[in-house]
Amino acid sequence: MKKMMMVGLVILLSLATKLQAQMYQVVDLGTLGGDSSAAYGINNNGQVVGLAYTTNNTTGHAFLYSNKTMQDLGTLGGNSSIAYAINDKGGIAGQASTDSDSIGHAFLYVNDSMQDLGTFGGTVSRAAAINANNDVAGSAYFYYFYNNAFAHAFLYSDGTLRNLGTLNSQFYFFSDGYGINNNGQVVGSTSINSGPMHAFQYSNGVMQDIGTLGGYSSSAYGINDNGQIVGNADTTDGSTHAFLYMSGLMRDLGTLNGSSCALSININGQIVGYSYINGNTEHAFLYVNDSMQDLNNLIPTNSGWILTQATAINNAGQIVGSGINSNGQYHAYLLNPLNLLPFTLSVTTNRFQGLPVFQLIGPAGFNYQLQASTNLINWDNTLILTNINGTVPFVDLDSTNFNQRFYRVVAPF
Repeated sequence: MKKMMMVGLVILLSLATKLQAQMYQVVDLGTLGGDSSAAYGINNNGQVVGLAYTTNNTTGHAFLYSNKTMQDLGTLGGNSSIAYAINDKGGIAGQASTDSDSIGHAFLYVNDSMQDLGTFGGTVSRAAAINANNDVAGSAYFYYFYNNAFAHAFLYSDGTLRNLGTLNSQFYFFSDGYGINNNGQVVGSTSINSGPMHAFQYSNGVMQDIGTLGGYSSSAYGINDNGQIVGNADTTDGSTHAFLYMSGLMRDLGTLNGSSCALSININGQIVGYSYINGNTEHAFLYVNDSMQDLNNLIPTNSGWILTQATAINNAGQIVGSGINSNGQYHAYLLNPLNLLPFTLSVTTNRFQGLPVFQLIGPAGFNYQLQASTNLINWDNTLILTNINGTVPFVDLDSTNFNQRFYRVVAPF
Protein backbone atom coordinates (compact mmCIF):
# COMPACT_ATOMS: atom_id res chain seq x y z
CA MET A 1 0.00 0.00 0.00
CA LYS A 2 1.13 3.50 -0.77
CA LYS A 3 -0.19 6.77 0.64
CA MET A 4 0.29 10.24 -0.88
CA MET A 5 -1.14 13.75 -0.77
CA MET A 6 -2.25 15.36 -4.00
CA VAL A 7 -4.43 18.46 -4.61
CA GLY A 8 -5.99 18.06 -1.19
CA LEU A 9 -6.84 14.45 -1.93
CA VAL A 10 -5.51 11.53 0.09
CA ILE A 11 -5.05 8.48 -2.13
CA LEU A 12 -4.44 4.98 -0.88
CA LEU A 13 -3.34 2.61 -3.63
CA SER A 14 -3.87 -1.05 -2.90
CA LEU A 15 -4.30 -4.30 -4.74
CA ALA A 16 -7.08 -6.58 -3.58
CA THR A 17 -5.94 -10.14 -4.09
CA LYS A 18 -9.30 -11.85 -3.77
CA LEU A 19 -10.37 -12.99 -7.24
CA GLN A 20 -13.91 -13.57 -8.38
CA ALA A 21 -12.54 -16.52 -10.36
CA GLN A 22 -8.98 -17.65 -10.91
CA MET A 23 -7.82 -16.45 -14.32
CA TYR A 24 -4.87 -17.66 -16.37
CA GLN A 25 -2.29 -16.49 -18.86
CA VAL A 26 -1.86 -18.88 -21.83
CA VAL A 27 1.65 -19.74 -23.00
CA ASP A 28 2.03 -21.53 -26.35
CA LEU A 29 4.87 -24.04 -25.88
CA GLY A 30 5.46 -24.40 -29.62
CA THR A 31 6.87 -27.50 -31.33
CA LEU A 32 10.15 -29.09 -32.37
CA GLY A 33 9.77 -27.66 -35.85
CA GLY A 34 6.59 -29.46 -36.86
CA ASP A 35 2.96 -28.43 -36.78
CA SER A 36 1.68 -29.89 -33.50
CA SER A 37 2.51 -30.74 -29.90
CA ALA A 38 0.85 -31.87 -26.67
CA ALA A 39 1.85 -31.47 -23.01
CA TYR A 40 1.29 -34.28 -20.49
CA GLY A 41 3.24 -33.48 -17.34
CA ILE A 42 4.50 -30.57 -15.23
CA ASN A 43 6.58 -30.47 -12.06
CA ASN A 44 6.53 -27.95 -9.23
CA ASN A 45 9.34 -25.98 -10.90
CA GLY A 46 7.15 -25.31 -13.93
CA GLN A 47 9.07 -27.67 -16.25
CA VAL A 48 6.82 -29.36 -18.81
CA VAL A 49 7.09 -32.59 -20.79
CA GLY A 50 5.12 -34.02 -23.67
CA LEU A 51 5.21 -34.81 -27.37
CA ALA A 52 6.12 -32.46 -30.23
CA TYR A 53 6.47 -33.09 -33.93
CA THR A 54 9.78 -32.47 -35.65
CA THR A 55 10.42 -30.70 -38.95
CA ASN A 56 9.39 -33.69 -41.07
CA ASN A 57 5.92 -33.68 -39.43
CA THR A 58 5.82 -37.49 -39.56
CA THR A 59 7.41 -38.31 -36.20
CA GLY A 60 7.00 -36.92 -32.73
CA HIS A 61 9.65 -36.75 -30.04
CA ALA A 62 9.49 -36.40 -26.29
CA PHE A 63 10.26 -32.86 -25.17
CA LEU A 64 11.30 -30.99 -22.05
CA TYR A 65 10.15 -27.36 -21.85
CA SER A 66 12.23 -25.35 -19.39
CA ASN A 67 13.30 -21.70 -19.23
CA LYS A 68 11.13 -20.91 -22.27
CA THR A 69 13.01 -23.45 -24.40
CA MET A 70 11.80 -26.77 -25.82
CA GLN A 71 14.44 -29.52 -25.80
CA ASP A 72 14.25 -32.71 -27.89
CA LEU A 73 14.87 -35.71 -25.60
CA GLY A 74 15.49 -38.12 -28.48
CA THR A 75 14.51 -41.80 -28.63
CA LEU A 76 15.84 -45.25 -27.75
CA GLY A 77 17.15 -45.70 -31.28
CA GLY A 78 13.87 -45.56 -33.19
CA ASN A 79 11.85 -42.79 -34.77
CA SER A 80 9.53 -41.61 -32.02
CA SER A 81 9.10 -40.97 -28.31
CA ILE A 82 6.71 -39.35 -25.86
CA ALA A 83 7.19 -38.04 -22.30
CA TYR A 84 4.29 -38.36 -19.84
CA ALA A 85 5.59 -37.16 -16.48
CA ILE A 86 8.41 -35.25 -14.76
CA ASN A 87 9.42 -34.95 -11.10
CA ASP A 88 10.98 -32.00 -9.30
CA LYS A 89 14.51 -33.39 -9.79
CA GLY A 90 14.01 -33.50 -13.55
CA GLY A 91 13.46 -37.26 -13.81
CA ILE A 92 11.17 -38.00 -16.77
CA ALA A 93 9.04 -41.05 -17.62
CA GLY A 94 7.69 -41.98 -21.02
CA GLN A 95 7.87 -44.30 -24.01
CA ALA A 96 10.32 -44.41 -26.92
CA SER A 97 10.78 -46.62 -29.96
CA THR A 98 13.86 -48.83 -30.05
CA ASP A 99 14.01 -49.26 -33.83
CA SER A 100 12.14 -48.12 -36.93
CA ASP A 101 9.39 -50.74 -36.50
CA SER A 102 8.75 -50.75 -32.76
CA ILE A 103 5.96 -49.01 -30.88
CA GLY A 104 8.24 -48.40 -27.94
CA HIS A 105 9.60 -49.28 -24.53
CA ALA A 106 9.10 -47.51 -21.23
CA PHE A 107 11.94 -45.16 -20.39
CA LEU A 108 13.35 -43.27 -17.42
CA TYR A 109 15.27 -40.13 -18.38
CA VAL A 110 17.80 -38.97 -15.77
CA ASN A 111 21.16 -37.21 -15.96
CA ASP A 112 20.59 -36.37 -19.64
CA SER A 113 20.28 -40.05 -20.51
CA MET A 114 17.28 -42.16 -21.62
CA GLN A 115 17.19 -45.59 -19.96
CA ASP A 116 15.18 -48.49 -21.43
CA LEU A 117 13.08 -50.11 -18.67
CA GLY A 118 12.31 -53.19 -20.75
CA THR A 119 9.13 -55.32 -20.83
CA PHE A 120 7.72 -58.51 -19.33
CA GLY A 121 8.73 -60.47 -22.44
CA GLY A 122 6.62 -58.70 -25.04
CA THR A 123 7.66 -55.94 -27.41
CA VAL A 124 5.87 -52.97 -25.81
CA SER A 125 5.92 -51.12 -22.49
CA ARG A 126 5.00 -47.62 -21.38
CA ALA A 127 5.96 -45.48 -18.39
CA ALA A 128 3.15 -43.10 -17.43
CA ALA A 129 4.12 -41.55 -14.07
CA ILE A 130 7.12 -40.83 -11.85
CA ASN A 131 7.54 -39.77 -8.22
CA ALA A 132 10.26 -37.90 -6.32
CA ASN A 133 12.29 -41.11 -5.83
CA ASN A 134 12.38 -41.84 -9.58
CA ASP A 135 9.95 -44.71 -9.01
CA VAL A 136 7.97 -45.21 -12.21
CA ALA A 137 4.50 -46.62 -12.89
CA GLY A 138 3.24 -47.93 -16.21
CA SER A 139 2.48 -51.16 -18.02
CA ALA A 140 4.43 -53.81 -19.93
CA TYR A 141 3.40 -56.59 -22.28
CA PHE A 142 3.76 -60.37 -22.08
CA TYR A 143 3.13 -62.92 -24.77
CA TYR A 144 0.92 -65.88 -23.99
CA PHE A 145 -0.91 -68.63 -25.89
CA TYR A 146 -0.48 -68.51 -29.68
CA ASN A 147 1.32 -65.16 -29.53
CA ASN A 148 -1.62 -63.38 -27.92
CA ALA A 149 -0.38 -60.32 -26.07
CA PHE A 150 -1.51 -58.92 -22.74
CA ALA A 151 -0.07 -56.33 -20.37
CA HIS A 152 0.24 -55.86 -16.62
CA ALA A 153 0.80 -52.72 -14.60
CA PHE A 154 4.29 -52.30 -13.24
CA LEU A 155 6.16 -50.40 -10.55
CA TYR A 156 9.80 -49.72 -11.42
CA SER A 157 11.93 -49.07 -8.33
CA ASP A 158 15.63 -49.54 -7.51
CA GLY A 159 16.34 -51.06 -10.91
CA THR A 160 13.56 -53.65 -10.72
CA LEU A 161 10.44 -53.88 -12.89
CA ARG A 162 7.78 -55.26 -10.52
CA ASN A 163 4.65 -56.89 -11.92
CA LEU A 164 1.60 -55.58 -10.04
CA GLY A 165 -0.70 -58.25 -11.49
CA THR A 166 -4.46 -57.84 -11.89
CA LEU A 167 -7.65 -58.43 -9.92
CA ASN A 168 -8.66 -61.20 -12.33
CA SER A 169 -7.85 -64.72 -11.13
CA GLN A 170 -6.62 -65.65 -14.62
CA PHE A 171 -3.09 -64.48 -15.38
CA TYR A 172 -3.59 -63.50 -19.02
CA PHE A 173 -5.73 -60.41 -18.42
CA PHE A 174 -4.86 -56.73 -18.45
CA SER A 175 -3.93 -54.03 -16.00
CA ASP A 176 -2.31 -50.63 -16.55
CA GLY A 177 -0.59 -48.17 -14.23
CA TYR A 178 -1.26 -44.47 -14.82
CA GLY A 179 -0.31 -42.58 -11.66
CA ILE A 180 2.05 -42.72 -8.68
CA ASN A 181 2.58 -40.50 -5.63
CA ASN A 182 5.61 -39.90 -3.43
CA ASN A 183 4.42 -42.60 -1.01
CA GLY A 184 4.78 -45.22 -3.75
CA GLN A 185 1.04 -45.73 -4.20
CA VAL A 186 0.08 -46.59 -7.77
CA VAL A 187 -3.28 -46.15 -9.49
CA GLY A 188 -4.63 -47.40 -12.80
CA SER A 189 -7.11 -49.90 -14.18
CA THR A 190 -7.36 -53.69 -13.94
CA SER A 191 -9.49 -56.54 -15.23
CA ILE A 192 -11.73 -58.07 -12.59
CA ASN A 193 -13.32 -61.52 -12.56
CA SER A 194 -16.70 -60.30 -13.78
CA GLY A 195 -15.10 -58.97 -16.97
CA PRO A 196 -14.83 -55.17 -16.96
CA MET A 197 -11.87 -52.92 -16.15
CA HIS A 198 -12.01 -51.22 -12.75
CA ALA A 199 -9.91 -48.47 -11.22
CA PHE A 200 -7.38 -49.73 -8.69
CA GLN A 201 -5.11 -48.44 -5.97
CA TYR A 202 -1.90 -50.38 -5.25
CA SER A 203 -0.39 -49.74 -1.82
CA ASN A 204 1.97 -51.78 0.39
CA GLY A 205 1.89 -54.73 -1.99
CA VAL A 206 -1.91 -54.90 -2.22
CA MET A 207 -4.08 -54.01 -5.23
CA GLN A 208 -7.54 -52.73 -4.26
CA ASP A 209 -10.59 -52.29 -6.51
CA ILE A 210 -12.01 -48.81 -5.83
CA GLY A 211 -15.22 -49.45 -7.76
CA THR A 212 -17.31 -47.33 -10.10
CA LEU A 213 -20.06 -44.72 -9.93
CA GLY A 214 -22.64 -47.49 -10.12
CA GLY A 215 -21.88 -48.48 -13.69
CA TYR A 216 -19.78 -51.06 -15.52
CA SER A 217 -16.18 -49.81 -15.58
CA SER A 218 -13.74 -47.19 -14.29
CA SER A 219 -10.11 -46.10 -14.49
CA ALA A 220 -7.84 -44.05 -12.20
CA TYR A 221 -5.31 -41.64 -13.72
CA GLY A 222 -3.87 -39.54 -10.91
CA ILE A 223 -3.12 -39.62 -7.19
CA ASN A 224 -1.68 -36.93 -4.88
CA ASP A 225 0.37 -37.34 -1.72
CA ASN A 226 -2.81 -37.20 0.40
CA GLY A 227 -4.01 -40.37 -1.33
CA GLN A 228 -6.79 -38.60 -3.25
CA ILE A 229 -7.43 -40.34 -6.57
CA VAL A 230 -9.02 -39.05 -9.78
CA GLY A 231 -10.20 -40.70 -12.97
CA ASN A 232 -13.45 -41.54 -14.71
CA ALA A 233 -16.17 -44.09 -14.07
CA ASP A 234 -19.45 -45.25 -15.53
CA THR A 235 -22.64 -44.18 -13.78
CA THR A 236 -25.88 -46.09 -13.38
CA ASP A 237 -27.30 -44.59 -16.58
CA GLY A 238 -24.27 -45.69 -18.63
CA SER A 239 -22.61 -42.28 -18.95
CA THR A 240 -18.97 -41.69 -17.95
CA HIS A 241 -18.08 -39.04 -15.38
CA ALA A 242 -14.93 -37.72 -13.75
CA PHE A 243 -14.52 -38.84 -10.15
CA LEU A 244 -12.63 -38.03 -6.96
CA TYR A 245 -11.94 -40.98 -4.64
CA MET A 246 -11.04 -40.27 -1.02
CA SER A 247 -11.72 -41.78 2.39
CA GLY A 248 -13.11 -44.91 0.73
CA LEU A 249 -15.77 -43.05 -1.26
CA MET A 250 -15.98 -42.26 -4.98
CA ARG A 251 -17.51 -38.86 -5.70
CA ASP A 252 -19.08 -37.90 -9.02
CA LEU A 253 -17.59 -34.60 -10.24
CA GLY A 254 -20.17 -34.12 -12.98
CA THR A 255 -19.51 -32.82 -16.48
CA LEU A 256 -19.63 -29.65 -18.56
CA ASN A 257 -22.47 -31.15 -20.60
CA GLY A 258 -21.34 -34.61 -21.70
CA SER A 259 -18.92 -37.30 -20.54
CA SER A 260 -15.89 -36.22 -18.53
CA CYS A 261 -12.54 -37.52 -17.29
CA ALA A 262 -10.24 -36.26 -14.51
CA LEU A 263 -6.52 -36.72 -15.23
CA SER A 264 -4.55 -35.00 -12.46
CA ILE A 265 -4.90 -33.68 -8.89
CA ASN A 266 -2.44 -31.53 -6.95
CA ILE A 267 -1.73 -31.41 -3.22
CA ASN A 268 -4.40 -28.71 -2.78
CA GLY A 269 -7.13 -30.89 -4.27
CA GLN A 270 -7.38 -28.93 -7.54
CA ILE A 271 -8.34 -31.29 -10.37
CA VAL A 272 -7.97 -30.99 -14.14
CA GLY A 273 -9.18 -33.02 -17.08
CA TYR A 274 -11.57 -32.74 -19.98
CA SER A 275 -15.28 -32.89 -20.62
CA TYR A 276 -17.38 -32.98 -23.74
CA ILE A 277 -19.77 -30.13 -24.43
CA ASN A 278 -22.53 -30.05 -27.02
CA GLY A 279 -22.10 -33.76 -27.68
CA ASN A 280 -18.72 -34.08 -29.38
CA THR A 281 -16.53 -31.07 -28.50
CA GLU A 282 -13.80 -31.49 -25.88
CA HIS A 283 -13.05 -28.69 -23.43
CA ALA A 284 -10.45 -28.65 -20.67
CA PHE A 285 -11.76 -28.21 -17.13
CA LEU A 286 -10.57 -27.18 -13.68
CA TYR A 287 -12.46 -28.58 -10.70
CA VAL A 288 -12.10 -26.40 -7.61
CA ASN A 289 -14.38 -25.30 -4.76
CA ASP A 290 -16.87 -28.06 -5.60
CA SER A 291 -17.33 -26.71 -9.11
CA MET A 292 -16.24 -27.86 -12.57
CA GLN A 293 -15.18 -24.83 -14.59
CA ASP A 294 -14.50 -24.66 -18.31
CA LEU A 295 -10.91 -23.44 -18.59
CA ASN A 296 -11.82 -21.64 -21.80
CA ASN A 297 -13.79 -19.21 -19.63
CA LEU A 298 -10.75 -18.49 -17.45
CA ILE A 299 -8.34 -17.23 -20.14
CA PRO A 300 -8.33 -13.94 -22.08
CA THR A 301 -11.31 -13.71 -24.39
CA ASN A 302 -9.05 -12.49 -27.19
CA SER A 303 -6.48 -15.30 -26.84
CA GLY A 304 -7.83 -17.25 -29.82
CA TRP A 305 -7.28 -20.54 -27.99
CA ILE A 306 -9.64 -23.48 -27.60
CA LEU A 307 -8.30 -25.56 -24.70
CA THR A 308 -9.37 -29.15 -25.36
CA GLN A 309 -7.55 -31.10 -22.64
CA ALA A 310 -5.90 -30.28 -19.31
CA THR A 311 -3.57 -33.15 -18.48
CA ALA A 312 -1.63 -32.09 -15.37
CA ILE A 313 -1.57 -29.48 -12.59
CA ASN A 314 1.27 -28.74 -10.17
CA ASN A 315 1.08 -27.56 -6.57
CA ALA A 316 1.40 -23.90 -7.64
CA GLY A 317 -1.72 -24.29 -9.77
CA GLN A 318 0.04 -24.18 -13.15
CA ILE A 319 -1.79 -26.31 -15.71
CA VAL A 320 -0.65 -27.97 -18.93
CA GLY A 321 -2.50 -29.60 -21.76
CA SER A 322 -3.23 -29.21 -25.43
CA GLY A 323 -5.60 -27.25 -27.59
CA ILE A 324 -6.07 -25.29 -30.77
CA ASN A 325 -4.21 -21.99 -30.88
CA SER A 326 -5.11 -18.79 -32.72
CA ASN A 327 -3.45 -20.13 -35.89
CA GLY A 328 -5.60 -23.24 -35.89
CA GLN A 329 -2.70 -25.50 -34.86
CA TYR A 330 -2.89 -28.19 -32.18
CA HIS A 331 -0.26 -27.12 -29.63
CA ALA A 332 0.83 -27.77 -26.07
CA TYR A 333 0.02 -24.97 -23.65
CA LEU A 334 0.97 -23.82 -20.17
CA LEU A 335 -1.51 -21.88 -18.04
CA ASN A 336 -0.02 -19.57 -15.42
CA PRO A 337 -2.42 -18.41 -12.67
CA LEU A 338 -2.55 -14.65 -12.71
CA ASN A 339 -1.87 -14.49 -9.00
CA LEU A 340 1.62 -15.62 -9.98
CA LEU A 341 1.86 -12.64 -12.34
CA PRO A 342 2.21 -9.20 -10.67
CA PHE A 343 0.08 -6.20 -11.56
CA THR A 344 0.56 -2.69 -10.20
CA LEU A 345 -1.48 0.47 -9.70
CA SER A 346 0.43 3.78 -9.64
CA VAL A 347 0.17 7.54 -10.11
CA THR A 348 1.83 9.08 -13.17
CA THR A 349 3.26 12.59 -13.46
CA ASN A 350 0.52 13.49 -15.95
CA ARG A 351 -2.55 15.55 -15.13
CA PHE A 352 -6.00 15.76 -16.68
CA GLN A 353 -8.08 18.80 -15.74
CA GLY A 354 -5.82 19.18 -12.72
CA LEU A 355 -6.46 15.62 -11.54
CA PRO A 356 -3.84 12.88 -11.24
CA VAL A 357 -3.66 10.27 -13.99
CA PHE A 358 -3.34 6.73 -12.66
CA GLN A 359 -2.11 3.71 -14.57
CA LEU A 360 -2.66 0.01 -14.17
CA ILE A 361 0.06 -2.34 -15.43
CA GLY A 362 -0.74 -6.04 -15.60
CA PRO A 363 -1.55 -9.02 -17.80
CA ALA A 364 -3.36 -7.97 -20.96
CA GLY A 365 -6.67 -9.33 -22.14
CA PHE A 366 -8.59 -8.95 -18.89
CA ASN A 367 -10.90 -6.51 -17.16
CA TYR A 368 -10.00 -5.01 -13.78
CA GLN A 369 -12.51 -3.54 -11.32
CA LEU A 370 -11.50 -0.23 -9.75
CA GLN A 371 -13.06 0.34 -6.33
CA ALA A 372 -13.09 3.52 -4.22
CA SER A 373 -13.75 4.29 -0.55
CA THR A 374 -13.78 7.29 1.79
CA ASN A 375 -13.26 5.27 4.98
CA LEU A 376 -11.47 2.01 4.01
CA ILE A 377 -14.55 0.10 5.17
CA ASN A 378 -17.20 0.63 2.51
CA TRP A 379 -15.98 0.13 -1.07
CA ASP A 380 -17.88 1.15 -4.21
CA ASN A 381 -17.27 -0.11 -7.74
CA THR A 382 -16.27 2.82 -9.94
CA LEU A 383 -14.58 1.99 -13.23
CA ILE A 384 -14.06 -1.19 -15.24
CA LEU A 385 -10.52 -1.02 -16.61
CA THR A 386 -10.12 -3.01 -19.83
CA ASN A 387 -6.48 -3.93 -20.22
CA ILE A 388 -5.78 -4.45 -23.92
CA ASN A 389 -2.05 -3.80 -24.23
CA GLY A 390 -0.80 -4.29 -20.68
CA THR A 391 -1.11 -0.65 -19.49
CA VAL A 392 -4.32 1.27 -18.77
CA PRO A 393 -4.27 5.02 -17.89
CA PHE A 394 -7.35 6.40 -16.16
CA VAL A 395 -8.70 9.41 -14.23
CA ASP A 396 -11.32 9.50 -11.47
CA LEU A 397 -13.43 12.52 -12.41
CA ASP A 398 -15.60 12.05 -9.31
CA SER A 399 -12.65 12.55 -6.96
CA THR A 400 -13.34 16.32 -6.73
CA ASN A 401 -16.49 15.52 -4.76
CA PHE A 402 -14.51 14.11 -1.83
CA ASN A 403 -12.05 15.45 0.71
CA GLN A 404 -10.22 12.16 0.57
CA ARG A 405 -10.60 8.98 -1.45
CA PHE A 406 -8.95 5.60 -1.34
CA TYR A 407 -8.55 3.20 -4.28
CA ARG A 408 -7.98 -0.47 -4.87
CA VAL A 409 -8.21 -2.86 -7.80
CA VAL A 410 -9.91 -6.23 -7.75
CA ALA A 411 -8.43 -8.13 -10.65
CA PRO A 412 -8.74 -9.73 -12.99
CA PHE A 413 -11.98 -11.14 -14.38
